[in-house]
Amino acid sequence: SDIQTGFKLVGAMHLGVQASRSAPLTEAEVSVSIVTGAVRPTALSVAAPPGFVFPADCLFSGASVVTSCKPSGSAAGRPTARLTAVAGGFTGTFTGLKLRVTMPEATPASRAWFVEGIQGDTEAVLGWGEDPAGIE
Repeated sequence: SDIQTGFKLVGAMHLGVQASRSAPLTEAEVSVSIVTGAVRPTALSVAAPPGFVFPADCLFSGASVVTSCKPSGSAAGRPTARLTAVAGGFTGTFTGLKLRVTMPEATPASRAWFVEGIQGDTEAVLGWGEDPAGIE
């Protein structure tokens, strides 16, 4: 069908985020779990709700699969961070990943967090996922 011309479908990923209750504008650790499903990205882009800030080195604990976490601008008004994988990329389910963030001044209207699985050498998006509940 003509509708599929130039339109690439991407895989489904699952994302979960949790954090202990933290005061506004303080640094906090966000625990992240990701299921990559059928995709095997070499990098991830994590988008937090508006008002959150990723510091220069946002990796607290890499769950033995993440080598770095750096702020990477914003997407649709949401701050983003780029996570780089060890050789072999991200596969399967991984938990124990902890990111550093500065909490927003107030709870944002939209608390959803997003993740994109990226092929690092081409920047192609391979999959994405969402945690619609996010953190308070």
